[in-house]
Amino acid sequence: MLASKNGKCNCCPQSHKVSKGANEVPATYQNDRDRPLQASVLNRQQLYEQQQKLSNNNNIMFWYVLIILLGAGSTREAFATKSNMMVASCETLPSTIHITKEEYTDAGILSRTCEGDVSVAKCEGSCSSQVQPSVVHPSGFLKECMCCRESFLRERVVTLSHCYDSNGNRLTGKKSSLDVKMREPADCKCFRCGDSME
Repeated sequence: MLASKNGKCNCCPQSHKVSKGANEVPATYQNDRDRPLQASVLNRQQLYEQQQKLSNNNNIMFWYVLIILLGAGSTREAFATKSNMMVASCETLPSTIHITKEEYTDAGILSRTCEGDVSVAKCEGSCSSQVQPSVVHPSGFLKECMCCRESFLRERVVTLSHCYDSNGNRLTGKKSSLDVKMREPADCKCFRCGDSME
């Protein structure tokens, strides 16, 4: 197709405009070609903003959950301690023990040996001990070791009624018995292992 300088076709009498060359792109096409690039930039910016919002929301949620866990952990641990004290079965029970007592002279020579079976009180039972995960304690675990032991001691005098000399012969008269002082539990409770007696 031959085109004149005024942009009209010279090959036919009809008047119509000749299409422009391949190198010439209408302004509308140039704008359209730029649109995908602009949209891509906008999409990236929006995606970045959304990621920032999600990150902030995740941080808030993390601290919220951590606070809840701290509160719940303290409550569970306090409840566990109270429960352990409630289910404990530490009691003061009667028992019988065999006692042997030796006496020596000032020179360190054995003078007599006295023995006997004595009824005394004792602490017996079980206390709940446990190890469980904890977010409050630095070690990451809550360790509780509970022991059944005396909470109060009383002193009493017991008599050993069988006494023998150094040769094993049984003694009679005043030397046939021996009074000794001893302490026994008056009450028993569960205590943390290692704690001093109240």
